[in-house]
Amino acid sequence: MAYVPTYARQEALACGPSYAPPDTDPRIPMSDGGSPRPAKRRREDPDSGSASGPSAPSSSSRNGGATVSMDTPIVPSIFGVTARNEFTERVGGFIMAHCRGRRDVEIEIKLGTQHAPGAEAAHRVRLPSLSEIILPPDYPMGAFTSTLTKHNHKWLNEVLNKQVEAAAGTPHPLRYRRERQIDESHRTRAGKVRVSREMENGKAGRVIAVVRKSRLGDLNVVSPNEAFDWRISCNVEEPVEIDLESLGEPESSRQKDRLSYRHQLCQVDLTAVTPRDRTGHVGPMSFELEVEVRDAPALIAEGEKDAAGQPNRFEEMLQSILDTVRILVKNAVPQ
Repeated sequence: MAYVPTYARQEALACGPSYAPPDTDPRIPMSDGGSPRPAKRRREDPDSGSASGPSAPSSSSRNGGATVSMDTPIVPSIFGVTARNEFTERVGGFIMAHCRGRRDVEIEIKLGTQHAPGAEAAHRVRLPSLSEIILPPDYPMGAFTSTLTKHNHKWLNEVLNKQVEAAAGTPHPLRYRRERQIDESHRTRAGKVRVSREMENGKAGRVIAVVRKSRLGDLNVVSPNEAFDWRISCNVEEPVEIDLESLGEPESSRQKDRLSYRHQLCQVDLTAVTPRDRTGHVGPMSFELEVEVRDAPALIAEGEKDAAGQPNRFEEMLQSILDTVRILVKNAVPQ
């Protein structure tokens, strides 16, 4: 059965999967085996009876005899306004639905790979789409792997460093800093707690933060033309007051070497992660990139104004953040 959007589903629909299969054989190009293109219909000329179409105005009558030069402002549409970007509107609705009225909210976007559903589906999901697509929350899919390769990490580091130089002296420069820290995970009566410490001479030092992180929701975006997909996540990072001496040894830890690039609305974190389990065994290094909204309360406040029909910059702010992600994805080479 073909996919039916949630809002359009009726009780009369037969039980069973609501989606078409989301994946095909990765060895076969998506264009193979598709339906043939329908033949073009001939249009009848009402005067001659021959195949034609409605009489078209001449080029001079279409543009009033004027041409559009490079200096002429382009009208957004025949209505004089720009249509609202549906993609951005959907993302905004997702953020407001999960974050509205909450404290200590974190909004982040990670690059990664969306896998096909099924325990044995190790390859990236393939969908019948020629452009980026937001997956419905109940769409059947496999794991999202938020990792890059060392090559991706190095390349994006160079791309961002060049932008630091290019943006120097502008009203909104891209500021860079390097951070080394270790995140220790502890199981407590209050739930799982993360203790973040500065790294000093290769060892855990001063405590930066103690938080309890709760996932509110994810929105997955598949980019079939690019090397990576991306996931928008809303979380709560609640500060916790706890006796650190009573925690004992952590269940696991993640040592992070982070390159942080801060801009007007968002921060890009490019991180090399070295995991360590409870026994002290060191796992393989992994690489991550995430874009975090710097001031989530300010973004949500603009969303509140938008919901109330008041003047706001909600869509404009979101568009800037999403375009940052898109440009990073386009610059992430696949090797």
